[in-house]
Amino acid sequence: MVRIESIGLPSPALAGQLLEVWQLARVQEVALVFAPAALGAPPSGIATEPATPPATEAALKAATESATDSLIEDLKNESFYRIVAFEGEQVLGWISVAVDDEPGQMCIELLVVRPQCQRQGIGRLLVERVLALSGAAPVAVVTTATNGPALALYRQFGFVHYRSGSRGELAVRIVKLRTAGRQAQAHPGG
Repeated sequence: MVRIESIGLPSPALAGQLLEVWQLARVQEVALVFAPAALGAPPSGIATEPATPPATEAALKAATESATDSLIEDLKNESFYRIVAFEGEQVLGWISVAVDDEPGQMCIELLVVRPQCQRQGIGRLLVERVLALSGAAPVAVVTTATNGPALALYRQFGFVHYRSGSRGELAVRIVKLRTAGRQAQAHPGG
């Protein structure tokens, strides 16, 4: 049975598990960025952008090392709110949320699910918890423009695209999505 827990700063043992799940999911993320067709077509009705041009192995390694270092620092950051899905003591997935750089909204900074647990509703449970905790505030998320499964998940919750761009030295194409927030959804004209 899956249990969902909100946590502050993770213990060293839990931080190790969170990092492990992220590293396992990172392999799929790289494939989605550089060769999305290799993982199958995006879900029906979900438009994705073309793959980012291939990067050299050295550039991929450098980007992954930089992202790992950044994640380790984020795990020590008290301003991030984390929600973790467990089965027993094993981490199945987790989501990290913080106040967005745009006023008045929260931002999902990271959502990762252990690869063998994907497509089992873990990501959905985590996003549901974030939306329940956000109250009337809009929630935003940035994801790669080629990540069809993530785009489909967020769109099921009413997230809509409102920005595009690229990130990092590899110029990975990204999109920013957000919910209207419960208050704005209840009063669309106001």
